[in-house]
Amino acid sequence: MHVGHYRIAVVVGSLCATLVRGQAPTPVDTVALLTPVHRFLVAFNAHVDSVPRRVFTEDAVAIDVISPFVWAGPGAIGRYYAALLGRTPSSPRANELIALDQHLSIGSPESVQVVGQYATFFVRAVATYIDHGTRQQQIARWHFTERLIQGEWRISAHVFDVTG
Repeated sequence: MHVGHYRIAVVVGSLCATLVRGQAPTPVDTVALLTPVHRFLVAFNAHVDSVPRRVFTEDAVAIDVISPFVWAGPGAIGRYYAALLGRTPSSPRANELIALDQHLSIGSPESVQVVGQYATFFVRAVATYIDHGTRQQQIARWHFTERLIQGEWRISAHVFDVTG
């Protein structure tokens, strides 16, 4: 290689390395992103009556297989959480779900994207419960969007998409 070409190759190589480093994704603290999800899981699995604190934004939206399917607006997350636990008068199985021994577990976050104070990711989830004396399992892809509020991530929306 000619000396001039070598110098150009070194400069171009250094420039490319700098550009790649500048565009590399910032390491994401997945523990911090999962903190509100884990708070939710702990409360749900313990059948705690009220929505756990520091989990949802005030304007959070939930989409789930529980009617009315889209839970949005003032007080929606509280109503959604009560419906999950079967503690609403309109629930066809009101107060019965706790007897079903429900439990929800999740895997590691996938497809994590963070842009400033906004994040999105999904986890694979497994819901187990007992129905008519038989242990059942429901597989889902649980998609979250979160917003950073006063240094803590909060769930701004989630979709529980049953896949099996």
